[in-house]
Amino acid sequence: MLNYEATETQIQFDEYDLPVEKDDADSIDNCVGTLVCIGLANGFSIRIVKALEQCFVDGRVIRHPTKPVTSSRDHHSYFCIYRKFTGQEVPIFRRLRGMNLWMRSITGNKLSEWMYYTIYIPGARLGNAWNRLIMRIGKAGPERTNEWWITRPGGGATNGELLQRSLTRWQKFWLYGPRFKLFGKECHIEILVPAYPLHNKGWQLYVMPESKRKDKVKYILLKRVGLSNLLLRLLYGDSITQEEVDNYPHMTGFRPGVYLDESCRRHIRELTPREAEFNTYEKDLIIWLWKQQ
Repeated sequence: MLNYEATETQIQFDEYDLPVEKDDADSIDNCVGTLVCIGLANGFSIRIVKALEQCFVDGRVIRHPTKPVTSSRDHHSYFCIYRKFTGQEVPIFRRLRGMNLWMRSITGNKLSEWMYYTIYIPGARLGNAWNRLIMRIGKAGPERTNEWWITRPGGGATNGELLQRSLTRWQKFWLYGPRFKLFGKECHIEILVPAYPLHNKGWQLYVMPESKRKDKVKYILLKRVGLSNLLLRLLYGDSITQEEVDNYPHMTGFRPGVYLDESCRRHIRELTPREAEFNTYEKDLIIWLWKQQ
């Protein structure tokens, strides 16, 4: 349930009706994608539409009205998904690497759709093979359950935090990726293909026309998804039970965007009842998708 006035929940709405995380000033960078997810789960009300449209400025998507810098490709993608889902005109953003064929596909361009799958199907297989290799080199274990990760065995740190603290330099290099400074600027290289693009890709596929090739991509990418990642399992066509839905905990860190193993860099814990009272869009999305099964 949405509550625009809530002040103690993990997700709150600011004066622009945009969602931000409690005590996280940087969360305004992700407000467009977050609001699109909230709209998918709860319906795109006039209030949500107005909030999203204020972030579409001069033919580009900005981070936030108070931070009018151009947003990342992911958030431009989420904006297209919102426009497509609500039956509006989908903007064709220029020079967005890896998105041009997809944007044209959802506007009905059959040639772009054919080219998209022709390129992406072998690319998805290659990504799976690459991740298996890096996981093996980086000595990553199997993906843990949500319950294991957020449990506090001694009442202090969670199992997930203890696991993160135990990683060797070797594991951090391969699974986190090296960090270095170049011309005084902090740089980071991802060696492992991260999980968060899988969430974005799942919604990109969701608004594409049904086809056998779409099902093939979903089948390939599902192999990269852990059993406890219910949202991605649903997006990629897997079936889950009501018991799994009912037992899914409310968590910080947007759990669908990580592999819950040694490669996870995020702080993920269970929300308190007060933090989860309203605006828990992650579980709302799971329930909405599950009802469509």
